[in-house]
Amino acid sequence: MKGLQILLAGLLTTVYKMSDDQVAALVAKADGEDFDAQSELNTILESDKNRIGTLKTDAFNDGHKKGKSESLKDLEKQVRSEFGVTDDSIKGIDLIKAVHALDREAGKNGLTDDDVKKHSLFIQLQKKLDDTNKDVDTKVSEAIKEAETKFNRERTLTSVKAKALEVFDGLNPVLSDDKAKAAKQKEIILRELEGYDYDTAEDGSFIVKKEGKALGDDHGNLVDFNQLVKNTASTYFDFKQSSARGTEGNKTTTTGGPITVPKNEDEYLKTIQDRSIPIEQRNEIKEAWNKQQA
Repeated sequence: MKGLQILLAGLLTTVYKMSDDQVAALVAKADGEDFDAQSELNTILESDKNRIGTLKTDAFNDGHKKGKSESLKDLEKQVRSEFGVTDDSIKGIDLIKAVHALDREAGKNGLTDDDVKKHSLFIQLQKKLDDTNKDVDTKVSEAIKEAETKFNRERTLTSVKAKALEVFDGLNPVLSDDKAKAAKQKEIILRELEGYDYDTAEDGSFIVKKEGKALGDDHGNLVDFNQLVKNTASTYFDFKQSSARGTEGNKTTTTGGPITVPKNEDEYLKTIQDRSIPIEQRNEIKEAWNKQQA
């Protein structure tokens, strides 16, 4: 139960960005008789949804505000100087209308709408407006695409971190007995894994990527996610040795028939990553292995 609490604390602080105080308060509430687990879960998920959802809104607003004012500033200044418009607050299409009104005042040439539209400055400003609108549309589209990429990465990383903690705990790392310290120690692994990108394969496994390319070893094989977690963890942690090991492995019988429980961690990781073994059988091996380590 203690290990489960440490795992949950790690998930809440790293994946859902809750503070240590918030996690401690939640743990304290969980000990009460009136604790509503489903309600607390809904609150956490809704808070995380709102946090990630702001990505699109912020990116869209920033792109739109910067585009138009910078693109028209110089040309509007030229038009004001040419036609003597002194009101700097008049911009864009309103500036065109103001110039049109000046040309139709008494004492002017009495230009028609068509005459104004043929004027070189009108044509230049209208073209600039059209080009600016296209430029703004492009920038907004790029901003939205970037926001969606960030959103999808956050969502994928949530699953990646959950799986990484599962693999990490299965390695029996030596962690502090203090829950808060243990959670901080697990953050080391998660931060290292954030340095990669990930795609989700059809079978639910993760394809590790760097700079847009899938990572492979010297033989052209894709880097296995579970092995990446183990290699990363081994640079920071020692692992507890299992006392229940045999030279031939322990055999047990499951609903799918007899299976051989791996005799060490390396064999275990290799077995559960072997896609030639049916997923149901790999799950049974995983369950038997975890029982053996308990």
